[in-house]
Amino acid sequence: MGMNKGGVVGKIVGNKGVGKGLMDMGIRKNRVVRIEGVGGLGEAIELVVRGYKLRLRKSEGDVV
Repeated sequence: MGMNKGGVVGKIVGNKGVGKGLMDMGIRKNRVVRIEGVGGLGEAIELVVRGYKLRLRKSEGDVV
């Protein structure tokens, strides 16, 4: 069962490698994202971006 919370990406900060990777996956400024769930140990989050699901390590998601 998902959390179904979301928001709008305001800014991507951090190192260029992570930021570029997030943008390549469709996470960009002003993009709407929805949190579908959190992994068993809380290590990953599952997002819906532009109609598809992706998983990020929680540490990467904190950068968004």
